[in-house]
Amino acid sequence: MKKDLHYQQGFTLYELLIAMAVSTFILMAALSSLTDFVRIRGRAQFNNRMLSTSELVFSYITTDMHQSAEAEITGLGDITLKDANGVKVADYTINANKILRNGEAVTPDDIKVTNFDMISLSPSGELALIQFKLGLKTLDKRAVTSELERSTTISLRSNRGTAP
Repeated sequence: MKKDLHYQQGFTLYELLIAMAVSTFILMAALSSLTDFVRIRGRAQFNNRMLSTSELVFSYITTDMHQSAEAEITGLGDITLKDANGVKVADYTINANKILRNGEAVTPDDIKVTNFDMISLSPSGELALIQFKLGLKTLDKRAVTSELERSTTISLRSNRGTAP
């Protein structure tokens, strides 16, 4: 009995090579998109973390300033807020790249404060411009960095309108 040599079962070597090449290009494109997505997502998480930290710092400062009648600026990043009786409401300093409120860190360990300053906008000290710059750097090998700069103008309690 003679076998038919032209009958094929399976794929030829050329068909397999072409299929592997097409599959490789498709997988490379998918992997590239996935890595871009992961990188962008990580960057967005860092930016959100910095934004929430800056909101927390502004919340503390705004609340303390609205309770204060006097603000003393004693140096770069050193701010003491006092009420109408001269009692200290809050004390803000920058130490080891952290903003401290009454000696306790307000910013997390992985966020580096690169600038924190309060500038009086009026001779009597009733208006103040608060500026700070936060820098975030990851502690792992990727070394992702991001910066956020914030500023606001706040009036002290004693200088807002009072009822007659």
